[in-house]
Amino acid sequence: MSFFRFAAGLAVACAAMPVFAVPQASARIDFGSAMFGLEDITPEHETFGYSHWPARMWADACIRPGEAAVCGAPGTPSISGGGSPAFVPETQVTTTLADGTTGTATFSSIGLRSELSGTGATGPKGVNANWYNTLTFIGTGRLWVEADYHLEAGGIDGASWRETLAWAGIILFPTGAAQYQVEALAVAPGLGAVERDGRLRISYDFHDGEQLGVFLQAHTHRLGIAAPVPEPATWALMLGGLGLVGAARARRHRG
Repeated sequence: MSFFRFAAGLAVACAAMPVFAVPQASARIDFGSAMFGLEDITPEHETFGYSHWPARMWADACIRPGEAAVCGAPGTPSISGGGSPAFVPETQVTTTLADGTTGTATFSSIGLRSELSGTGATGPKGVNANWYNTLTFIGTGRLWVEADYHLEAGGIDGASWRETLAWAGIILFPTGAAQYQVEALAVAPGLGAVERDGRLRISYDFHDGEQLGVFLQAHTHRLGIAAPVPEPATWALMLGGLGLVGAARARRHRG
């Protein structure tokens, strides 16, 4: 075989690879890097600290054919756990549809992981892995919460999947106040792939006796070819509502 024939064949194979690629998305938040830190912000240097409930963790493999994925809805495959991350065994929930879509959500002592793959049909699908706790503060100060993340999205086949995304976020829920959040988003439209690593970091100034809900989530999602494609900014607004649903469910678990 001549070099030119080999090179031509290799070029054709590389050009065809995206067509056969399996659409996939993966989001991960690592507990090994997660940190809750306190900082004194008052000139009096008063004593401060916090107490907390046992952490709640749950995994939702909430993919549904031809309709919006609502994690936590009746009939959604889900497993819950509790305790600090160091003592939680790996718990995994997987759902597979006849159209070839598979969604897996995992929580463990390592962290949260959400994965979505398959050829798929039209309609949105998503998977969540969640961690939630409620803190009660003593004194006045500033809380810092941070965690490393990894996001991947890509492998669109161009025929059935229009877009994949991976999302990681930390959301804070003060009692009787608006939520605060920090997030990272990787969106892969069309033929292509996106991969991101980084650290989420958010702070909150607290007062004595105040309660704060802290919610971490790894989420993956995809849209079918028949659905309109939101801009990344629109995705961010849509995904911001995930925390509200997750926190409400966490409160139900806690109760």
